[in-house]
Amino acid sequence: MEGSGASPKPLTTFHLFPFLPLEIRRAIYILATPPRVVLVEEKDGPGSEEWEDRIDEFRERCWTTFGPFNLHPEIACFAHNWHPKLYSSLFYYSQNRRSLEMYGFTTTQKTYQPWIPTDEVPEIPHGWLAEHPVAAFEMMRNSSLFSLAHIPAFLHVCSESREVLQSYGYQLSFGTRTDGPHTWFHFERDILFILLCTHDDNFLSGSAWDIGLFRVAELQRVKRLALQGAGHLEGEIHARKVSNMLRLLPNLDDLFLILDDFESVGGVYSYKPTTSKDHLMVINADEADFIPRSGEYYAYMAEMDIYHAMRRFIANGRAATNRRYFEFQASQFEDHLRTDHRKTVSSVPSLKTGLWKVPHVRIGHVGAVKDAEWFFNRRRQFWIRFLDTKRRLAWGRRSKREASKGKSNMVSKFQDVGEAVIRAYEPDIDERQMFDGLHQTHYEDIYGRDHFTLPASRREYWWLTEATVLPPRFEVY
Repeated sequence: MEGSGASPKPLTTFHLFPFLPLEIRRAIYILATPPRVVLVEEKDGPGSEEWEDRIDEFRERCWTTFGPFNLHPEIACFAHNWHPKLYSSLFYYSQNRRSLEMYGFTTTQKTYQPWIPTDEVPEIPHGWLAEHPVAAFEMMRNSSLFSLAHIPAFLHVCSESREVLQSYGYQLSFGTRTDGPHTWFHFERDILFILLCTHDDNFLSGSAWDIGLFRVAELQRVKRLALQGAGHLEGEIHARKVSNMLRLLPNLDDLFLILDDFESVGGVYSYKPTTSKDHLMVINADEADFIPRSGEYYAYMAEMDIYHAMRRFIANGRAATNRRYFEFQASQFEDHLRTDHRKTVSSVPSLKTGLWKVPHVRIGHVGAVKDAEWFFNRRRQFWIRFLDTKRRLAWGRRSKREASKGKSNMVSKFQDVGEAVIRAYEPDIDERQMFDGLHQTHYEDIYGRDHFTLPASRREYWWLTEATVLPPRFEVY
């Protein structure tokens, strides 16, 4: 009522939505369905309790059952990965195998051939598969792919919204050679996320990420791919392993190399969404994610390696490249992929240059909305404290100079921590105690700080006085 002073209740429902034009309703369905990072895994795959049982059962079948081992024709598409690894064993078998014809037995039944053998895609005999059950298991096991990613809500709201999203491109995807698709995916918008493989026999993929179960036709449609643990990779050797995969993904536009994050309070490393709104995304990697811990310990060797590599780059390469560290690393990885592409095309005459392309590479973290907020808040806190510490150090040095010239009787209290900081060597015990008293912290907490106050080590001092530190960025993909 007017004049009553009561504030109107906020609107939580909109009853006129069905009366909106279809074009507007369609736009709302699409805009309210964000792109997702879709983690796809094998059911009862490596690392599960059932994995070893599946291998043992298959091995027993190979040794006790007389029957054909019929490979799927798509195995031939992975030949550039499995042929180099199996060549010696296949050659030895072909030179020593015995056939029934050699003993006078004949048959009119033709042997099953999943593909026409060539030098690049040789035959894999049934007898060889029976003698190598682990390899046969990799090529022939019954398998199913699944995802815990939440299904876009509008696929289940009503028939109209479901039809709109399906016509827009959402479909059940990622079947295997022995099972159908179970994962809703949009090949133009969503990012396929693959975890590091925990077993060593994934020779179909030729890399540490097992894509050997995917149907080739669907791999060829993937536009955006994220690889767990690949953010730590450097050099041409690692790029070649990734390049082995790219031959199976000719239309890939974006490749995200994902860092392993063990310390996020948001639980990034689990990759398991907990609510329907908790969809995964790629969060850009930034130098600020590592600089705050520069003067302290690292819990994992990978973090220490990144820190030292980043410090070397900033000390020696930033002025020449005018790039951020992770952007530079991604660019270098792209160059290695491009070099390997040229070498592969020139060494394999049957390949054409346009068979696959080099994607745009980025380095980042994978997490949900709460994880992005955790990273971004951490970066903001770092930048505020970093700038404040630089100002305080500059004021302390200026105060000392003026006092030494007799222009001022005031010396910054931050000089009480003293000369150790400005002399740029590790403080001794007494200086640590002075630091402790000045900042009113517990002594043991000094060694666990994850942000700058005053520099307490030579490395922190370097970041504050010599390094070119750029403002952090806040991006998601």
